[in-house]
Formats: sequence, structure tokens, C-alpha cells
Amino acid sequence: MKNNIYLIVLLLCFATPPAFAQSGLTVSAGSSVFITSGTVLSTDGLALTPSADFTISGANTQTRNAVVTHATANPYIKRVFHFLNTMPSFSGAISIYYLDAELNGIPENLLTLNVNDGSVWSAYNLNVTRDAVNNFVTTAGLTNINMNELTLANVNSPLPVTFILFNSACIGGGVKLTWTTAQEINVKNYNVEKSTDGTNWQIIAGVTAAGNSNTERSYTFADYKSFANTFYRIVENDLNGRQTISAIIKSSCVNTETFAIHPNPVQQMLFVSISVLDIMPVQLRLYDAKGAIVKQLQTNLLKGNNELQLNMTGLTKGVYVLDANWGNNNKTSKVVKE
Repeated sequence: MKNNIYLIVLLLCFATPPAFAQSGLTVSAGSSVFITSGTVLSTDGLALTPSADFTISGANTQTRNAVVTHATANPYIKRVFHFLNTMPSFSGAISIYYLDAELNGIPENLLTLNVNDGSVWSAYNLNVTRDAVNNFVTTAGLTNINMNELTLANVNSPLPVTFILFNSACIGGGVKLTWTTAQEINVKNYNVEKSTDGTNWQIIAGVTAAGNSNTERSYTFADYKSFANTFYRIVENDLNGRQTISAIIKSSCVNTETFAIHPNPVQQMLFVSISVLDIMPVQLRLYDAKGAIVKQLQTNLLKGNNELQLNMTGLTKGVYVLDANWGNNNKTSKVVKE
């Protein structure tokens, strides 16, 4: 009986949708929240209005952060809602309220609901109401979507591929190249290119791409005709004729751990160079002047030279702090965004 009373009170609290009235939603194990069709459930700037009766079963927790937990190539606002467990199939309308300071350089007339179902991001650009005065976007007519993470992102198409890591490691008689992507959209293939001076490039191999993917994918190629200090890069070719070029990496074998960032100041892509002697996880966090996390990346370093990428596009000009952690190492660097 206590659980029933608690849920009735909870629903009454959520019946009015002020943008930032709640700090989150927690449903304990064995409990549930039942939302009748047409009732508004509002929490911390996220408002759900189901078109059919909807139940949230515990245990589940909704939290808000400034960064996504699932990698995406689309620029997004600094208001991201995350559910501990993926929500059941939802139909109806979703509204997201935001602050001007959270826009992350995205024009308000381009804001579009983006939902991750636990593995794949999807954008919903139909039946959208954008209110730049009251700072909210409502998307109606949604049908059977599963929600693990939600935010508002730029409606424009992202780059076809997002490189996370590019690695070179010495193997018997050659160099093994490995690159990892976070997202691929209509990718045709990858060209492996090498150079002796870092300026003049030649294609030495082609690698078939997954085509479309919203999960991390890794590719490898071994060059057995490599020389000391040979430069390598990966060129992505998409089905529309566009290209995306990775960071440039050297083939030199390493026996020490090194760390560097470049370019600095930076306008678009920040490259983080880390050389390690074994496979290990790495975490990158980028903080703004107020100490808020605006970018983060978690992946695995491979033995040898590693180049990681952080997309700085959309961040306001100013000074940021990059914090890098791997193994027993912690490096902090100031980054100037121009």
C-alpha cells in the first residue's frame, strides 16, 4: 500500500511540466511509475507525454550530464539525459528544455531530438516544435522508441566517420596499423597512405569499411615495406565523394611512454599522442573554465604509438584543461580554443 501511495504522490509532482522543477527520477527495485495516456511526466527539463499508457519499472534512475556516454559525431547541447536501464518502448511526445549557456554553439532553429537506444543514435526531425523564447524543443508523433540516452543535437548531417584512435606498432619485419572509429555513415572504404616526409603521400592499401555503424569498430593493416620514421595516415572515402583524413602517425618503435597534444591553439580537431608499452585503458576529459566536463573519451590504448582525437568544433573560444589518465599516468594540459 505504501508503494501505491508513493507513486500517486510522485505522479502528482510530475503533472506540471516546469522546465527545471526536478533533479532526476529514481524508481527503486520492485516499484513502478504508471503514466496514463496524455499525462506529462517532467523531470529536470525532460518532459514525456505518452500517447498510450506507459510504465517505468524499477530499478531505474534518470540522471543529467553535460556529455554523452555513447559516442556521437553530431554536435549536441550540454544537457544529456541518461537512464541507468534502457526504457521500454515509448510512443508520444518528448520535450527537452535547455539553458542558453548549454547550446554549445548550435543555432536553436537546428536543434533536433537525438535518442540512443543503448547502442545506436537516431535523430527525429518530424513533428518538431522549436521555441527559442521559452527554450524548449518538442517532438511529437514518436512511435515505439527505446530510450537509454537523450539530447538535442544539430540537425545537419555529421561527418561520415569519427576517428577515435590511430595506432602504429612494430611487428616482426614491419609495422601494424590499427584505427578505431566511433561512428560511420555511408562509408565506402579506407585508403592507407604512407609518406617519407609527411607531405607527399602514396596509397599502399584499401580496406573495406562497415558502411554504417554507431558502435566502435577497429581495422588493421600490416606494412612489411616500412622504413624507420615512416609516416602513415588513413583516408576515409564515403559514398557521396567526401573524405575524412585521420591524424598522421610515425612508425618508429618505442621503448618509453610519451605524451603530447597538438595543435595548441586549436580550432577544430585536437590530437592527443600517447605511446605505451602495453595495452591499457585511457580516459580523456576536457574541462571548461568553470570546471564542467565538455568533452570526454574512453577507449583502449594499444602497444606502440597512439593518436586520439577530440573534436573541438562547436566549443566557444577560450582556455580549457585536458586531463588524461592511463595506467599509472595522469597528465594535465591547458588547451586554447581559437
